[in-house]
Amino acid sequence: MGTMTGPDHLFAHAVRRWPALAWAVPILLLLPPFGFALAQPPRALAAMFLMLGFAVWAIAGRPRPGWLILLSTFGYGAALLLPSYFSLFAYIIGVTAFVLAGEGPVIQRVRR
Repeated sequence: MGTMTGPDHLFAHAVRRWPALAWAVPILLLLPPFGFALAQPPRALAAMFLMLGFAVWAIAGRPRPGWLILLSTFGYGAALLLPSYFSLFAYIIGVTAFVLAGEGPVIQRVRR
């Protein structure tokens, strides 16, 4: 997918240094939405949408992981500060995860 810059480059460097990070990241990304779903049942649908987005992203080979991790970190931080907006943040991050998951196959097809 071209040269890596920014967060993707940092994530690739971190995985080279700590290989266990490659499998731990999807699991760590799934924990906060699960916690929000348990703590606030009315927000469970948004949390499950976000978890599905992360699962699809992980199955797709985790394209551009640095950007999704960066967005998730800021989104989770904002959700902790403003819990009533968790659903909005969850849908934004979930849609981004679906877009990033679909980006890999599309770019591969265009390059052919």
